[in-house]
Amino acid sequence: MKNWYRRMKQESSGITLISLVVTVIILFILATVGIYSGINAINSSKLTRFTTQMKLMQLEVNKLYEAYTTGESIETKDGNKYTGEDIATIGKDLSQADQEQLDNIFRPDWKDGSGILNREGYRYFDKETIENLEIEGIDEEFLINVETRTVISYEGLKYDDKMYYTLEQVPDSLYNVDYENPNTGKPTFDVRYEQLENGKWKIIVSNVRYEEGQEGFVAKWRVKYQLSDTEQPDKWYISEDLEFIVDVADEYRIVVFQQGIESEVKTIKISDIPTEPVDENTIYKDSESNKEAVIPKGFKVSEDPTEQKIDTGLVVIDQEGNEYVWIPCTIDGADGTVTYSREETKWGIETDGSDNSRAVKDELTLLDAGVTYSELDIQNGINQEISQEIVNQINAEKASVEKYKGFYIGRYEVGKENNKAVIKQDKEPYAEIKWIDAYQLAKGIGGGTEATTYLCSSYAWDTALKYIVTKTEYSDYGSNIDKYNGNWTSKNVVDKYGNIIKKAGESKRLNTGLTTSIYNIYDMGGNVAEFTTELNPGTSETLVFRSGHYNDSSAPAGYRWDNLSYYSHSGYGFRATLFLK
Repeated sequence: MKNWYRRMKQESSGITLISLVVTVIILFILATVGIYSGINAINSSKLTRFTTQMKLMQLEVNKLYEAYTTGESIETKDGNKYTGEDIATIGKDLSQADQEQLDNIFRPDWKDGSGILNREGYRYFDKETIENLEIEGIDEEFLINVETRTVISYEGLKYDDKMYYTLEQVPDSLYNVDYENPNTGKPTFDVRYEQLENGKWKIIVSNVRYEEGQEGFVAKWRVKYQLSDTEQPDKWYISEDLEFIVDVADEYRIVVFQQGIESEVKTIKISDIPTEPVDENTIYKDSESNKEAVIPKGFKVSEDPTEQKIDTGLVVIDQEGNEYVWIPCTIDGADGTVTYSREETKWGIETDGSDNSRAVKDELTLLDAGVTYSELDIQNGINQEISQEIVNQINAEKASVEKYKGFYIGRYEVGKENNKAVIKQDKEPYAEIKWIDAYQLAKGIGGGTEATTYLCSSYAWDTALKYIVTKTEYSDYGSNIDKYNGNWTSKNVVDKYGNIIKKAGESKRLNTGLTTSIYNIYDMGGNVAEFTTELNPGTSETLVFRSGHYNDSSAPAGYRWDNLSYYSHSGYGFRATLFLK
């Protein structure tokens, strides 16, 4: 009996203890739920209060904006009167606000700021300013830009571990509420970018418009943008202008908006490589070598990855498809670059005697005392005026190299396209013309306004060869470079004499396995011999050609030939160069 009683008592105690534990757990859960609900209610209340204050302030700013744009007047409690554009000066200068807080609001990163970087036009609406405007129901402080109707909370709201300073940042909120807007459609726009010299990029929004059939006026549009892969999709940067600067090459999402109207999202991908025509001369930095080149206005870099490296032949293309290769050089050979200069004795040179030695005729000596022009030269366009042009050309080339640390040489021999001179692959070389025609045709091949094309000078030719030599196994300054250009067996051009000439830059490899392209420059050792600005006026043979041609496989790329001023032949063509102004 006692044992039974003792056992029952123990079991009863156990049940009581279990009940107690269960009760405590239930009470804890209920308390936790209550605390969470309470915290959530508090946070929701803060969010509601924040959005209410922001909307009320937005309505007041809308009124100020109306007066600002219509020239009406606003009179404040202290007796000051503001009319028209003066309304934008209501409030205090930002210098009177806490600078650390301003840095938090306008912070230049992607986290916890307002998304607005430009402080220009903002005024500090503290409690005194708001009271002076006799605005009721608002006890917060703000940063206001009347011109753009922008409202920024001065203190902001922290909600779910995120900071909000504008209504646009708050999920599902509406901007510029209760503002009557005549727009009935979504705008569309164009967007592009350009690379800046400081390693940053400018994104430019333009041509904001409504589609056909939609209505609405175009006021001062604003732009918001964010990285496409952002981890905070509700965070946007805001620009008061239609262009803004970014320092990360990535894909961006762009929206234009104003007065409650937003466009659809557009994306734009920024590349380190300007493969779209640039709007101004642009510094391009090769990420692999860290070297730089200048992309001329209106030009772009080739989309082929093998043509985007400065050390292996950077190719740029103008808007008509002409192609050029960058030759990095300096006047004095500084920084390890080759020297921009002509060579007189290092390469194979034809010398028929002292009167027309190709070795000593520097273009800068064309106007020396004693230089005469034969009647034959003058009849064929070679005269003192042309000589002066050439001297000016060489001096302009030197000045350009000194400034830009390089120049561009035509990737191919100049070809013919509908009787127009072009620098494109697979075109019949522009041959069977006189020197003066080549000289004139070389001018302005896609040069545009910020760069100029010329007939290749001895300086440009020799500097290009020196650059190639420093980058290859070839040792004797061009004597072996690309000289094996014999008769071709496919896609040949046959001239009226039955001679066979390969099309300009037709292929990268010959049947022999040797290349006609070294660092993306084609046929400097052959196919056609090429006119340059080197002349020897007054002698028996005035002209100078460089390299071998289709029917000579022995002449090196640096070789000089001579001939009569009127001479033209299917085996003699020319190459152009491009110098930045």
